[in-house]
Amino acid sequence: MPFAPEFDFGGRCESEQGLVSGVDWQDWDGDSARDLDPEDLLRTAAIFMEGKDDHPFNYPLARKILTHVFDEMPAYRGRAAYLLGRLSLNEAAQAVRPLEAIAYFEEAERAGYGEASTALARLYRDGKLIEADRKKARAHFERGIALGHTQAKIDLAILLSETPDLGGSSQQAVSWINSAQDDLVQDLIYRGGCNSLGGFADIFGASSLPSHDLEKKVAWLAAAARAGSESAMVQLARHFAQETAAGAADKAKQWYTAADEAGYARGRIEFARFLLENANGESGADLDNALRLLAREAERGNVEAHYVLSDYASGDMGFPPQSGLETAQLRRALSYPNPKVVTYERLAHLVLETGEGEDRVEEALELLAQAVELDSVEAIVDLLELLEEKGLSDKVDYQPVTLLRSAALRGSANAMRYLHDVYACGLYGESQDREAAKSWRQRAAEAGDVTSLKRLAEEALLHGGPENLKSYFEYMKTAANAGDPEAKLEVAQALRLGIGTAPDLVASKAWQLAAFHPGEGLATALTHLARKILKGQHTGIELPAGAAPLDLVEGLLTDAMAAGSISAAYDLGKFYLDEGRERREAKAKAVSAFLMAAEAGHGRAMWYLATFDDPAAELGGVSNVAWAMRSAASGYVVARIAAAESLEEESEKEAVFRHLIKHSSCDVKESLQVARSALRHVPALEAEALALVARVLSEPLHDEWALLTSYKIMTKVNVAELAGKSREDLLLAAVEIGSPLATFDLGKAYFQGRFGPPDQEKAKVWLRKALDAGEVKALPFLVKIVKGMTAQSSMSIEALLQDPAFLAVRDSAKKGDLEAIKILFELYKDMGGQASQDGDEARVWAERAAEAGISGAMMYLFSAYANGADGFSKSDEKSTYWLGKAANANHPDAFQAYAVSLQLGVGAPPDPEAARYWLKKSLETKNER
Repeated sequence: MPFAPEFDFGGRCESEQGLVSGVDWQDWDGDSARDLDPEDLLRTAAIFMEGKDDHPFNYPLARKILTHVFDEMPAYRGRAAYLLGRLSLNEAAQAVRPLEAIAYFEEAERAGYGEASTALARLYRDGKLIEADRKKARAHFERGIALGHTQAKIDLAILLSETPDLGGSSQQAVSWINSAQDDLVQDLIYRGGCNSLGGFADIFGASSLPSHDLEKKVAWLAAAARAGSESAMVQLARHFAQETAAGAADKAKQWYTAADEAGYARGRIEFARFLLENANGESGADLDNALRLLAREAERGNVEAHYVLSDYASGDMGFPPQSGLETAQLRRALSYPNPKVVTYERLAHLVLETGEGEDRVEEALELLAQAVELDSVEAIVDLLELLEEKGLSDKVDYQPVTLLRSAALRGSANAMRYLHDVYACGLYGESQDREAAKSWRQRAAEAGDVTSLKRLAEEALLHGGPENLKSYFEYMKTAANAGDPEAKLEVAQALRLGIGTAPDLVASKAWQLAAFHPGEGLATALTHLARKILKGQHTGIELPAGAAPLDLVEGLLTDAMAAGSISAAYDLGKFYLDEGRERREAKAKAVSAFLMAAEAGHGRAMWYLATFDDPAAELGGVSNVAWAMRSAASGYVVARIAAAESLEEESEKEAVFRHLIKHSSCDVKESLQVARSALRHVPALEAEALALVARVLSEPLHDEWALLTSYKIMTKVNVAELAGKSREDLLLAAVEIGSPLATFDLGKAYFQGRFGPPDQEKAKVWLRKALDAGEVKALPFLVKIVKGMTAQSSMSIEALLQDPAFLAVRDSAKKGDLEAIKILFELYKDMGGQASQDGDEARVWAERAAEAGISGAMMYLFSAYANGADGFSKSDEKSTYWLGKAANANHPDAFQAYAVSLQLGVGAPPDPEAARYWLKKSLETKNER
């Protein structure tokens, strides 16, 4: 390449001219436009859209100018349509209208404007505003290339390298990059194009391409910035703002300042947020500068300034909360055209929390109602809860399902997903309807909802069979193509193992690389992989040879936390706790990880911090009691239950638990935790709590904890059946998914007759299976069964020795289980004369028990050898040997006998001194008794 970023490209990025003089743009009606150059009109519209110094934002005027060019100047229709499309996606200008943007971009594409093709392709590629469709993205990138847009070549190369399913190859990606480089060089030589410098930065910045070189990317951005590119200055500032190296923050400030001084308003808000986030909640030059920048932008009509000021005042950035300022800034933001939905939601909550009088409820209702009109599912839920809390449900015409349906019919995938929960859980007075729930989940998936796609995939995998596995793969692939990093890893695994598709190791590797592509999804992918390794599941990727799984998990979660994943911070804290709560180093690491998650609002992390007894200084300056309160305030159900349990006033406790039951989420675990605690602490709520359990059981359960907890709840209150499922059904379902504990509980239940009359035969089968699965609690029950059989005079010794229960105990003893050895010895001993029929086994287990330190077995061998009983040959030496072992093991019955043997020299040389010692010990023991 004939150019290098170190060259002097000065003057290539000269600032555009300002507004056309002599025109009163604020009162412009379009008539004077006929005498203006179309280029001047388009440039003026862009200035009002993007904001330049000395010119306030004016989105309505920008739209008026662009619409005039679009309607009246056919030769410039394409570029005007492209800018109108961009305006349709500008959150500050209006409620985002992606379908309107697509229509404008398509019109611009038909008019031959290549940038519009690239904009269209990015919409379909990203899948954030419309359903992701990477095939359409590829088609529009290719159209942009045909129309001469070089950036489309770079973006297509990246798309092909990240999405193996499109049928492209790494060679094609490299070919497009090479072609783009040629275009950029030509642009620099013949046109002096400023954008070419940024294009080189894009090529070297794409981590999925062979050309990836972060240092070169930064070098080309610096070249563009030195040449006057304001956007390059801001990109450089962003790069250094994310770096942790010494001096990186100063470099970020340097480039943000350069963009600010160049009059680049779009970087000013970002600069202010950076300063606030790095001020650590302290006053000083950074805070002063940030507030100056925000005041300047607010004066120019930039609504984003009010949003940042409201964040600053909320306390979320570490500064003392200023509810008055926060309220004022949110109200100011609402005065702009087309405010963000979240503005209504935030202000409604703030009015309720800090306002006074009943008027605040009415205002909050009105604000949330406006958010509902803008398809905010979150606002719908908040509104319904607020109405019920204030006793207004019957007085206001807001029907929950009607609101959700309305949002769903307008295309809200979030509303569709929430309607699934409504019908799956029977929320808001609706009856549980499995078919309706299934239908809404399917519709949400078809609308591109990634969560619904993954849930459908998981259900298909659970059911198994060729067709279901094929569906699993298709659902996951759709979610992966929408950019979900977890789904990309699942597709990589499916392709590697041949799950629902033919094995394809090359494609598997490509999806793996796509999952770990640096960006927003990297931390999610790392966390997902760590969880799979920790659970011992297939990962679908090659792990480093010889690497310890726990070391891999720690490394992956640490990297994910460093990349900003809050859930990874929580998982890492749990990982360290599991490693050893009592180990100071592990505990310190756990606290550190939990603090990061808790400070970001993670309720479970707050609760774990509440469980530590450490002083506040070691828990981020907050006491464990305060963390418990914060966790409850965050909505974490375990903390809310604990808070309810601690209430002393019974009526208040009942009211809180009633509220928890009534507002229990669709989450199975949370619902059962609430029901279990309510039954334990407020018996009066038994009917409501059992109704909650029945709601959970009405859906298919495949979770061991949920099945066993439901069983225990039903057993405790002696309920035989709920939602058509008996206690026996629950245990059998848990056994089917491989639960050793459920296998034991099932055997125990048959033994104790919990499902009817005791059934020893079934008990033996399931207890034996539980023991084989490592559930040692089954052993005592098997022993009871065996002892019961030995007491049956009608049962032959041959039948007993071949019984499954007896064989289970013997197998455990053979594996060295001390309790089993002791039990087996006692069984043979209790059989008395019958033992001679299996004399060799009886002698073996008596000796193994004695050798294992069981003093009763030692005394048995002393007697057996002394008397030549139970198949043992008479031997004074062996008799005295085991008698001495029993005495030294402190068996009280051995002391006197051993003293006599030593005094008389029976089975051992006479030892009068030792005899006196043991006789004295015998007398002391008798006196103590």
